Amino acid sequence: MPSFLEQINNKAQEEKNGSTEPSVNHMAGETAPVRNPPEDTPRPADSVPTAPAADQNAAPHTAQRESVSRPGGGIRSVDHVAVVDHSFFFKKVWAVILCLLLVVALAVGAIVAVMQFRRVAVKDFTGRTIAEMRKWATEYKIVLDEATVYDESATEDVILYQDITSGKIAPNAVISVTYSKGCDPTLHIDFPDVASMTGAEVKAFAEQNKLLGVKIVEENSDTVAKGGVIRYEFASAAVTEATFSRSDAVTVYVSKGEARPTNLVKMQNFVGKTKDAAQTWVATAKLTQVRYVSVMADGEPGTVIAQNIEAGTLVETDATIVFTIVGTNGVIVPDFSGMTQESAKDVSGLRVSIVNVYDNTVPYGAFVGQNVSSGTLVDTDTAVTVRYSLGRPYLEDLVGKREDEIARLIYEYNQKGAAFTYTTIYVDNDAAKGSIVAVSRGGEFVAIGEALTFSISRGSTTAVAVQTVTVSDYSTVKQSEAQAFNPAFAVTVKTVYSDTVPFGGFIAQSLPAGSAAVKTSDPTAITLTYSLGKPYMESLLGRKENELPSVIEKYNASGAAFTVSAQYVNSSEPKGTVVAASVGDEYVSVNTVITVSVSNGTPIAVIAPDYSGILKEYAADVDNRVKVTVVERYSNAADFGKLISQSTPAGTALPADNEITLTYSLGLPYLGDLEDQTEATIDRYFYDFNVKGADLHYTVNFVTPSAGNYVPYGHIVSTTAADGKISCGSHIVIYLSNGREP
Repeated sequence: MPSFLEQINNKAQEEKNGSTEPSVNHMAGETAPVRNPPEDTPRPADSVPTAPAADQNAAPHTAQRESVSRPGGGIRSVDHVAVVDHSFFFKKVWAVILCLLLVVALAVGAIVAVMQFRRVAVKDFTGRTIAEMRKWATEYKIVLDEATVYDESATEDVILYQDITSGKIAPNAVISVTYSKGCDPTLHIDFPDVASMTGAEVKAFAEQNKLLGVKIVEENSDTVAKGGVIRYEFASAAVTEATFSRSDAVTVYVSKGEARPTNLVKMQNFVGKTKDAAQTWVATAKLTQVRYVSVMADGEPGTVIAQNIEAGTLVETDATIVFTIVGTNGVIVPDFSGMTQESAKDVSGLRVSIVNVYDNTVPYGAFVGQNVSSGTLVDTDTAVTVRYSLGRPYLEDLVGKREDEIARLIYEYNQKGAAFTYTTIYVDNDAAKGSIVAVSRGGEFVAIGEALTFSISRGSTTAVAVQTVTVSDYSTVKQSEAQAFNPAFAVTVKTVYSDTVPFGGFIAQSLPAGSAAVKTSDPTAITLTYSLGKPYMESLLGRKENELPSVIEKYNASGAAFTVSAQYVNSSEPKGTVVAASVGDEYVSVNTVITVSVSNGTPIAVIAPDYSGILKEYAADVDNRVKVTVVERYSNAADFGKLISQSTPAGTALPADNEITLTYSLGLPYLGDLEDQTEATIDRYFYDFNVKGADLHYTVNFVTPSAGNYVPYGHIVSTTAADGKISCGSHIVIYLSNGREP
């Protein structure tokens, strides 16, 4: 059944539309036709409806209609009464408010849900590394407030504390965290007696005390047992056992025991073979330190006549092996002093290099020296350097050039022996900044070793007028008087070696005599060079090879131009010791090339001399390093006193004891007259021959002596050979008496 409101609304719609549908009499519950009069039909006064009496049981706001009699017998329905619901507006307002509240609640709920979804569950990183926590914090946008402390028990970078260890936090929240910096590096550590420890004990001590700078290096030692400490070294001279701290660095050297070569090659015998054969073997064996020394000797050129290591010896692949080779063609080095450069280049049989050098005394183009003395017999592979003079250096006028060109120009002069030095001063000048505006010497010949002064423009636009002073001529002034000679000059004395100027003689002055020097409030600086004469070269014998540079530099710093050429030889001296030098304890030229022989630590292999043609009485004098034993033997081929053989062939290395046995000939055996000798003497007689190589044989026959020639029993009657020389290996028949009468 329609609700009350629906019925009212339906009724109103029906009336508006003039509907003739039956209406419902809510009071009576009946249905009756309703006819509405026209709008313009007047209604009688008595037809106005009267309000019915209030019904206490009726529903509120209910409109009732009653039927009224009309004249003429018709029935007219009474108009319905509309009741206004005044609470409808408030209902609508509350509905809107409720909707808005619902929307706000939903939005707030969504925001809270999202925030709860974004919150991060905190992990406890205590005991883990800071790197792990940083990675986690970066991923979830967490801010770490980091702090560090030294901790003896915790490993470096391990987290010791974090203030939030559980729950959830929002992004950009801050967590305070403290992690370990490890052990305190400044902590003092009682340094142990390392020398008495093993390498393992040192390592254990370092780990136990968490030492940061202990380095263990293993090396071979012939004196310290494997694993023992050889020595230790602090990285800083300021560190001692008393001040040692955890962070101090110390290197402990631990023995690996005796060195045991791993790459060994069995030395072959190349004496008598060609150099090509030796080179092929060297390449196959992968040897790295091999030298071939050519000498002038009898034999086929290119033949190996000696090797410094005996065949059969096991050697390392980096051992120094020297093969002595018969030179292809021996050449006598000529005297180049009488040759021009052009003719020197044309000398055949030698590799001649021409070097041009400045010289204060030798005129241009003239001979200065040669590195190999004339008359020396050398192999054709020998390089000979011949020096010719460029005369005194002519220094071009460098005014106008730039400062950055000075070094190159001086270097080019010095490459040819000028030995120039220079200083630069900076002056105000109109010239472009960096331009050379003055040089102490220029456009003239100068001395070797000249000290030059270059004035460089600062680029000022206003040149300052300067006063000058005339430079004195010091060429006749003694070195002892130079300082006080002219008070206007502050003299610095420089001494250098010279082949031509005697000791104490004047060589050069940095400012040319008679030139104008800038005058200042202080004395003008000038350098005077005086001679030390020819250098007196000390003996280098017994020095270590690594000492040579400092020794030579001492001379070269004073004007010498020594160069050192080292060759390595077998010697019983310790490895690296100088055992021979081309000069020593004598005056030498400033340009001397010093050749030194340095021991390679290998005992000298004595080469067996050739004793052929040497009498046995003089054999021991040929080489006093060789122990000679002379043996004499009979020989069918060699005359008396001639050498038959030597135990070690000439040109080969002798055994370690340097002993050699020489066998000389006694010639043919001489068999004397054996008649009347007894049978008992025969064995001894032939033994004396045979121990010396005669190899004689004999047969004994008993015979009856001839008539009138009685010989007692057992005495020699005759022999098939007697009173003469016989060949070695001869067979002799000896006839003995049977004691009978004929």
